[in-house]
Amino acid sequence: MKTIIFILLVLPFMAIAKDVEVYDIDTGKVSLVPQESLGAEYVRIDLEGKIFWADSNKLKQNEYQHPPFEGERKERVSKIHQNLKDVNNNSYLEWEDGFRRDANPDNEIKIWEHIISTYQKYVSELSSQQEKNDIYQVAVVCSYSEEDVVLDQIRISSITKKKAKAIVYDYYN
Repeated sequence: MKTIIFILLVLPFMAIAKDVEVYDIDTGKVSLVPQESLGAEYVRIDLEGKIFWADSNKLKQNEYQHPPFEGERKERVSKIHQNLKDVNNNSYLEWEDGFRRDANPDNEIKIWEHIISTYQKYVSELSSQQEKNDIYQVAVVCSYSEEDVVLDQIRISSITKKKAKAIVYDYYN
């Protein structure tokens, strides 16, 4: 009896693995996978109104949804390019190309602006390139993942887990 009581007291405090639906782009099949086992290449996708996870390396680009950017949109994309050029090799044209293919580019631009805000809070002139890459990776994974599994989806090599946790916290709060 004491063992049962002990188990009942402990169970509410144990982390229970959450399974998520993963869509296989090649086969069109859906499988349940523990979310913490997904790598950084897995992103959330909306498929006919239902959310799945999928390997971003297998996704195909949409057709253009919008004409070339002008004015404020163009300036915002330029700022994204300038602020992330140390950690992301996309040219301005590649950034704009991706946003133009998105159904709602302003939402996506806003997400990237939030990534930059978080990134800039933790990167400094003294940061090594690997530290910058790790900080960037944490912020990007936050943009498409749930807070409690971000650190399970990345491999950091030059920042501490404590710093990574702080980045995750700041991204979501």
